[in-house]
Amino acid sequence: MSQLEWAARVSHHAYTNLGGADYGVRWLELYELADEPQGAAGEFADLFPYTEDLEPGRHPFGAFYARRSVTMRIEPAILLRRLVQDFQMAGGTFVVRNFANLSEVLALRESTIFNCTGLGAAALFGDAELTPAKGQLVFLPPDPAVDYMTIGGGKGLLYMFPRTDVVLLDGTFKLGGYSMQPEPDETERIVTEHQRLFSRFG
Repeated sequence: MSQLEWAARVSHHAYTNLGGADYGVRWLELYELADEPQGAAGEFADLFPYTEDLEPGRHPFGAFYARRSVTMRIEPAILLRRLVQDFQMAGGTFVVRNFANLSEVLALRESTIFNCTGLGAAALFGDAELTPAKGQLVFLPPDPAVDYMTIGGGKGLLYMFPRTDVVLLDGTFKLGGYSMQPEPDETERIVTEHQRLFSRFG
C-alpha cells in the first residue's frame, strides 16, 4: 500500500504539470453518486481539496447523494500521441519485437524494464495468479456542452467521461473474463442505465 500511495502521488504531480490541450489533461468536476451518504474520504483526500458532499436537492441528479470534486480527465489519444512525439524528439527510438520467454527479456542490454505486457505476463513470467478483468465501453458522439464526469447512479459499475472525440460510457467489470468480444446485453444495460440516470437530470 505504501508503494501504491507513493506511485499515486508521483503520478498526480506529473499529470498536474501536463495540464492543457497539448497533452489532453483537463480539470473537470466529478460527481460520485450513491443511494446513501458516502462517509469519510479515502487516503488520497488531500489530492482533492475541492470536495463537497451534497444531499438530494443540492445537485441535479435526483434522489442520489453526490460527492462533488475537481479532478483530472485525461484523453488517451491526445496524451499518448504527444508522449510519443516528446520521446522521439528527445532522441528515443522504438523497436518492435516478440519475447518467447523470460530469458529473452533478461538478455536485453537496457538496465530498466517496464513490464507492460498485460495478460501476456502470465506466460512470460510464469504468473499463474494473473487474472483478467473485462470491461466494456460505449462511445457516443462528443458533446462540448458536457463539462463534468459522473460515477455511479445506476445498476452495476457506471461512469460517464466526456472527451473531445467521444462521450465515454462504461458499466462492466468482470473478473476472469478473457473474451475480447462486445456483449450486446451489456451495451444495452450501460445505455439504459445512463438514460435512466439522466432522465432525472435537472
